[in-house]
Amino acid sequence: MLGQQLRSVLQQDMKYTGLFRIADQATYPEVPQAVEQLQYSSWAALGVIAVITGRLDGAAGDGQVGAAICLARCGSATYEDR
Repeated sequence: MLGQQLRSVLQQDMKYTGLFRIADQATYPEVPQAVEQLQYSSWAALGVIAVITGRLDGAAGDGQVGAAICLARCGSATYEDR
């Protein structure tokens, strides 16, 4: 639930800047849980320039949540090329 809310806020913020286009989730070749699992060539074949992966870590019982977010470049194209 919290992860979905965070994803929604990040997507809205990125769209708002006008610098990002968010790919339709139905076209994702995979849903990596960490950047180390990312199959770069699969994303680049779709014309995706970069993928953001992330994870939330909740500390037991103290109510704090940590977030790790990574932006991984998938191809040699730039935003201007799209």
